[in-house]
Amino acid sequence: MSLTLLSWNLKGSKGVDVRAVVDHIEAMAADVVVLQEVQRRQARAIARSLGAVSQRWGFKHWPIRTWPEGMAVIGVTRPARVRTYAITHPWVLWSWRRRILQVYDFDLPSGTPWREPTRGYRLLVLDSRVNRVSSRAIRREPGARVLYESSGAVVIERR
Repeated sequence: MSLTLLSWNLKGSKGVDVRAVVDHIEAMAADVVVLQEVQRRQARAIARSLGAVSQRWGFKHWPIRTWPEGMAVIGVTRPARVRTYAITHPWVLWSWRRRILQVYDFDLPSGTPWREPTRGYRLLVLDSRVNRVSSRAIRREPGARVLYESSGAVVIERR
């Protein structure tokens, strides 16, 4: 199984040329697109232009002078089941210091060993409520280190 993930900081408050963004995404043949510093309306327009199967936007902060910004996960070819968590300053909605993370779930084809898609990746973000067994097993790998953990998400670095 192959999954092409494209990550891009759009700096949405500066304005976004939706057509140009869509052209770049299509050229990369991305299955899933993760956008940072994007406004909700920009994310929707990009998803619509791509003919995406799903789109989920998460609020980060409201800079007051312009529309709120956040992160978006666009499932171009695969549905995006996404949850957004505020990990710092959860109630300071106008602060650029507020940090969020988004957890994206997707299904593997039936019969795929759970470790297979993680091979070769140094940084893993897991939903520890859904992936308890895999989360514990990866933590026990030699050189593995937990960088962040909340009630639902865990970020593990492999060395």
